[in-house]
Amino acid sequence: MGGGARPSGRAPGRRGSRGRIAAATLVVHAGLAAAVALDARGTDRDAGRWGLVTLATGVFGALAYVLTR
Repeated sequence: MGGGARPSGRAPGRRGSRGRIAAATLVVHAGLAAAVALDARGTDRDAGRWGLVTLATGVFGALAYVLTR
């Protein structure tokens, strides 16, 4: 029996489910951060800070922003 590499069962260049989940999470975090930053700018709050907090923490940052609004 050979000691070659095992086939992964996937076509080259395709992401697995972890990659798709990570990409979706990044898109959602970026969308939430943009929405929070736009709202913060309109209400004279620190848009940069709230945008970064939301980008890093996702739904929890957006929830904190809404609760402290």
